[in-house]
Amino acid sequence: MNNLTSHPRFIKKIERDLKALYHDNDFDFFIDRFAEYNTLIEHTNITLVEMYYDVLIQKNEYEKMYKYAQLCFQTKEVSRDEAEVHLNMILQALFNLKLYEELLEWSNIVTVTGKESGMAASLIQFATHCKHYATEELKKRNTMTQPNENNDEVFNTVDIDIDEYLNAENPTLVIAAVEHLIDLKDETYGDDVYKLLQSERDMSVASLMVIYLKEIEYDGVIHLEKFGETFDAHTSEFKQFEKSAKVEPTIRWIVEEGQLRFDHEERIQQAIEIFLNISLLWYPLKVPFTPKELAKGFISYTKMLNNELPMHSFNGFVADWILKIEKEIHK
Repeated sequence: MNNLTSHPRFIKKIERDLKALYHDNDFDFFIDRFAEYNTLIEHTNITLVEMYYDVLIQKNEYEKMYKYAQLCFQTKEVSRDEAEVHLNMILQALFNLKLYEELLEWSNIVTVTGKESGMAASLIQFATHCKHYATEELKKRNTMTQPNENNDEVFNTVDIDIDEYLNAENPTLVIAAVEHLIDLKDETYGDDVYKLLQSERDMSVASLMVIYLKEIEYDGVIHLEKFGETFDAHTSEFKQFEKSAKVEPTIRWIVEEGQLRFDHEERIQQAIEIFLNISLLWYPLKVPFTPKELAKGFISYTKMLNNELPMHSFNGFVADWILKIEKEIHK
């Protein structure tokens, strides 16, 4: 590096050039100029970094985005805010690249260390969503690669020890057991699940247990306290998850509105996944919004998580409801 290119005035000129290129949508030149800028300075302007990431997203350059974010962690000293930006981009890149093993690894890092290190709740929520999504995709991949006895088709059942999984300390195993029971509509574990529900503290597990008990129309009263609400009702007195959460009409609205408000098709699927995860945690409480209101809220929330909407612009009754659930999750 020579004295001219390292001079503060030269650096400032490059920064001005980059901002102008970004606002002029001259993305190819922006990428080249940013690469030059990145070699001249140790501490890159975070605003320009965010612009660089936005350019890569618009060009679907997710592999380049992932490599750059990783490089920043390996070679630069970053603040917590900068680390959050890079982590968010890593998760987004891996999500879009469908690299689910790596996505599970990075999302685990955020969910395990995020709260203790003071990371933003929105990043932790996004990582939680990524973790669930990657787990489900890997589960599908594993089941779809197991042939049946005739080797002429694949099957979607997995042999698991229901008793062992239901009583495991690991919530992931309990979830796997309950989902298995729901898929099979196996009524024989109704009493066991109902008993376990009374002491279950994991909200995702508890909600799945209620879904199972409702699915088999178990004869019992469900008592739950969560999100400052108290729920007491016999299984015959409330709706199944899909009806209660207004799943079908809300997804239709997310797809319709998302095609207008998202620049990338992948965001629609992301918004649907987040909607389903949040709705699962809320169940069996009554959802106090219309499908269209829910769709608009989750589209805005997804845009906020992807740095496409300022946090202060995410407001209103649905926003307050989503953030209320998110806050409770990370207590």
